[in-house]
Amino acid sequence: MKWFTSDLHFNHTNICGPNISSWSRGYRDFDSVAGMNTAILKSINDRVDRNDELWILGDFAFGDKTQIPALRRMINCNNVHLVYGNHDQAIERNDGYQKLFSSVQYYKELYISDRELKNGKRNRLRAILFHYSLRVWNKSHHGSVCLFGHSHNTLPAHGGRTMDIGWCAHRRPLSEYELYERMINIPIVEVDHHNAQTAQ
Repeated sequence: MKWFTSDLHFNHTNICGPNISSWSRGYRDFDSVAGMNTAILKSINDRVDRNDELWILGDFAFGDKTQIPALRRMINCNNVHLVYGNHDQAIERNDGYQKLFSSVQYYKELYISDRELKNGKRNRLRAILFHYSLRVWNKSHHGSVCLFGHSHNTLPAHGGRTMDIGWCAHRRPLSEYELYERMINIPIVEVDHHNAQTAQ
């Protein structure tokens, strides 16, 4: 089964909670970075099986980047894929860090399935994986979905089959079955550029 999350922000002091040096209290209510890291790891390891696929849509870690290998090893899943976010430069620049993941990329398309077999097959939806929210995306007018992070559950909904799957929004990874069930009932936003009139 495939699972999806984003913006784990391991080791990020300012996002975790109380911090007198920060201009804001942070998005997450934890007393310490260690407590936040533990909660993130538990939310993953309690759900994602060792042989599942876990897709992280950016911003794996923020603070001490030397701990990236140790943090990755604490995720039990063998098949962890990373779609780069704006805070993943340390992984982008380090071949050793990249090899900690089953794949690394800036953008990915794959299929998510429902849980019921019909005529020996499962229904599927094309999913676009990107760190940033998109207004239109490949096959959006045919019902594909766009999964993103980056905004930490602060971006107003703008219609269509799109969702912030970041850790701030859900406090856990979401399964492909759950996403399919949520997305299949969202109306498709029709965007047909083929009929657009060229400006004179």
